[in-house]
Amino acid sequence: MHAGVSQAAVSRWENGHDVPSAAALLRLETMIAGFERDELAAERAIISAQGTMRGLFRLDGMVFKAASRGFAAVWPDFLSSLGTELEDRLLNEAAGFLAVPENRRDLRLGRIAYVRGVSFRHIEDSGPGIHHVWTACVRRLRQETYIEMIYEPDPTPRPRGILEVFTL
Repeated sequence: MHAGVSQAAVSRWENGHDVPSAAALLRLETMIAGFERDELAAERAIISAQGTMRGLFRLDGMVFKAASRGFAAVWPDFLSSLGTELEDRLLNEAAGFLAVPENRRDLRLGRIAYVRGVSFRHIEDSGPGIHHVWTACVRRLRQETYIEMIYEPDPTPRPRGILEVFTL
């Protein structure tokens, strides 16, 4: 990584003896933003290539960021929601889980690694409902919390609800 500053300058900043110039800050911010964008782009590319049903959502606002080929095959109309906030449209188990302030806090802080549940539908007007088991895997990217949703058909329909919350 090269930002056009010396190690000695960084050391002075870290020890509080100096502050970076506006130009140095801009170079650093631009460089860091490029790495962050690449990380999110890689995550989206990985999910998009999957044949299984997967989606990526940013926790704040539940912004729909990516969908797998498998997701698109089952819920093709839902793809029009890419890039939009869906939190106000959440239903059932997903809405109930995120409505608990402690759950949302623990997701943001990385205390919850994943949540598993059984649902029929997560979002209003999202196409056909399917009885399925879902796993919400928590990821930190770009200083934000993302939820990768993995959906699996439930061959032996269990009652809807939260099955497991794995905390760290």
